[in-house]
Amino acid sequence: MTILIELVPHSPLWAAAAARDAARVRRALAASCHAVHHVGSTSVPGMAAVPVIDLLAEMRDFAALHAARLRLLAHGFIEQPSGHGHGRTYHVDDFVTRRRQVELHCYDAGHPEAELVVAVFAYLRAHPDAAQAYEVVKREGRRHYAADLDSYERAKRAWIEGMARQALAHWRTRRDDLPVRELA
Repeated sequence: MTILIELVPHSPLWAAAAARDAARVRRALAASCHAVHHVGSTSVPGMAAVPVIDLLAEMRDFAALHAARLRLLAHGFIEQPSGHGHGRTYHVDDFVTRRRQVELHCYDAGHPEAELVVAVFAYLRAHPDAAQAYEVVKREGRRHYAADLDSYERAKRAWIEGMARQALAHWRTRRDDLPVRELA
């Protein structure tokens, strides 16, 4: 199945949608949830994005995620197979339009991949020039791979890996001073 990659201008409604969906995640995961972060391009003001809210949940007890599967489903989150061997991914689709609205990525609290994702988007929010450069990468990726999601993701991942050390250093030295992106 071919999926056309859609980039749209930033919407100020994304932050409110992320807060609403993060609250659903917290209700479903209850005490096993350490934090929920709005990540991805929709979390970066002014950045064009695929119009899907990305949330990252850090779990106090990752084993409790299995027990929460039915509660997540009751809140509209459908489990997806993960080819990475770590983390779990869920999504919410609009049942009328059949379009994905939310992707939820669950990790153990402190997992290095989770820290990297949170760090990268905190860095992009704090550095508009880097956000602009990333948007260029996304637009070029879309131009070259409009219907090839894997190649589009690889192009973005290569850019992120190139700036990961800088983003992590920024995050680790400033995370206590940065605005809280955890969503209740």
